[in-house]
Amino acid sequence: MKVCVLSDIHANLTALRAVTAHCSEKHGELPVIHLGDVIDYCMRPNETIRELRQLQPRMLANIRGNHEMAFFGVEAERFSSPRGKAANEFTKQMIDADGLSFIERMTIGAKELTLDGRRIMCVHGDASDLYWGKMKCEEMSGTAYVGMDFVLSGHTHVPHLKYVCDKNTGRRTVFINPGSVGQPRNCNPHAQYAVVDFVSAAVSFESVAYDVKFEQSLFTEALHPYYRDRLEKGI
Repeated sequence: MKVCVLSDIHANLTALRAVTAHCSEKHGELPVIHLGDVIDYCMRPNETIRELRQLQPRMLANIRGNHEMAFFGVEAERFSSPRGKAANEFTKQMIDADGLSFIERMTIGAKELTLDGRRIMCVHGDASDLYWGKMKCEEMSGTAYVGMDFVLSGHTHVPHLKYVCDKNTGRRTVFINPGSVGQPRNCNPHAQYAVVDFVSAAVSFESVAYDVKFEQSLFTEALHPYYRDRLEKGI
């Protein structure tokens, strides 16, 4: 089974639309796994949620990220800067009833799936820090992932593909981060996502150009210009 894996959309409707159109044209109408952080940093949280909601009939997992948890007051103090907290407060003021309902229904914590006989863990951060963890190499070697064939994570906004093999059993765990749809941080301003084949373990990292200038033009003084300006460089 091939699945479209999305993460860290961050209210960037223009980027999300570019990604869904690209995936549909290149790969077809695939099942979707969403790894969290649909809100904050851009101006259109409600519109972005409505766009994502259209994928729900095909959605295998839709988990909360640290920004959704902070929306409900969980570990909001962990934002690295006051502007991050301010962006979250902006979302709280902007969100409508449908948007709130969507966020409330997102899965809290990690979610495990079994697809084509493969065991898959979906988590925003990592097993030791579900929402803020960065899935570093030493984390990947931990016992929390024993028995998993795939581990899908987001949060860092940087794509990764890592294979960890158990020398005793020969079992392999594939760690994948699809990158960020709406706030990439790998010096590539394109919207990014991944398509994963859980049978062959083939991974296609996709990078989609979108109208960054238009998305930037929507920003007002309600959000710090840092989030507008970084879109242009993918940092």
